[in-house]
Amino acid sequence: MELFEQDTYRCEVSESIDHSVMSELFLLYQPLLGADAIALYATLLIEVKANAQSLSHYRLCKLLTYDIDQIERARIKLEQYNLLKTFYHKQKEEYIYQLQRPLTASDFLRHYVYGVQYKKAMGLNDYETTKEMIAEQSFDHQDYQEITTRFDQQSLQKITSKDVEEFIAVKAKDVKSDLNMGYPKGFDYQGFIKNLSELAFPRKLRTSENMRLIAQLSIIYGIGVDRMRVLACRSIDIKQQAFDATGLINRARKEQPSFDISQVDSYDLPPMVFLQRKQPNMPVSLSSKKTLEYLVNDTPLATQVVNYLIEYVLDNTNNTLNQKYVEKIAETFVRSSVKTLEDAKDLIKKMGKQTKEKDMRNSRIDQASVEVKRPTNEDKENIDILKKQIKEKVERMKQDEKNRYIDQRYR
Repeated sequence: MELFEQDTYRCEVSESIDHSVMSELFLLYQPLLGADAIALYATLLIEVKANAQSLSHYRLCKLLTYDIDQIERARIKLEQYNLLKTFYHKQKEEYIYQLQRPLTASDFLRHYVYGVQYKKAMGLNDYETTKEMIAEQSFDHQDYQEITTRFDQQSLQKITSKDVEEFIAVKAKDVKSDLNMGYPKGFDYQGFIKNLSELAFPRKLRTSENMRLIAQLSIIYGIGVDRMRVLACRSIDIKQQAFDATGLINRARKEQPSFDISQVDSYDLPPMVFLQRKQPNMPVSLSSKKTLEYLVNDTPLATQVVNYLIEYVLDNTNNTLNQKYVEKIAETFVRSSVKTLEDAKDLIKKMGKQTKEKDMRNSRIDQASVEVKRPTNEDKENIDILKKQIKEKVERMKQDEKNRYIDQRYR
């Protein structure tokens, strides 16, 4: 199949491959495949990190300073020596390049085809030189005296039991931090990845973004670790090596919470479970689920604070989870640096006090505005005088208008 510059490609690996394979590639494979093929392999190996992104062959040509025909010839060489498998999608006009791990040096030289070809290409002397280079070096120590400096045991006397305890505490904190990777609390990451195979959930798909989404959905909907692992694995396209985040969200929304509510305080419940308890005779709507996802995914509010916010909104909106009102209260909580349930309660109490004082001020203003002062006798006399003056002015205006009309008619 002819290759074109506008065709796109993505890269993946069949198994873990690191840059330690470069010695085998350059020292053993290069004489058989040529420098072009080895350079293409090395470039694709670097681009594996961008496997989710489609890249153009035109870009690859510029990187390697090859034309498209050179790229195709180099690719075929890699395929022939089992260093690359190629897949093609006709409608998308896209390739997937799956890199294969090179043979180890010993396996390569013992290979009944590669070994013979290498010996022929390099010649007997250089073939033996390569064998010596890759062989484990061992020297005769018979006439040598070991003079290695040993570890100074006396330095240990300066370390106190307090130093050891502090170091253990720090290491325990580091291990916990590594397991949680800075993601939302309340999700058992260690339990999730335990016995999780590379085939079911490839390591390269366990990105910070994907793992954070898994944790957030588990927290929102009260889905246990074992069930969450099943849903996550069902959201992976093994062939495309892609993680379907939207599919996972939809699967989580359809789940029934598996949570023992008898063992926790109500505010510690997953928000989905907490809201469901508020409306036991009716399932939670999709719009309400999206509101819960907003609170957990897009705000730094803790689970207890989220649940208290839900309860407050329901109490003040006739049991309606109004999205705009939820966002308004959530923004207030975030701006006020609400971290705990107690912080949230104190802020709501303060807000209620301020609202009450404002209502009282408005009430006094309204009451003052409707109070009518009774006029005195002097006020009445002034009003009568004003009325008389207005009446006289109106009569004069009428007479003046009448005189102008008569003058205009009899001129």
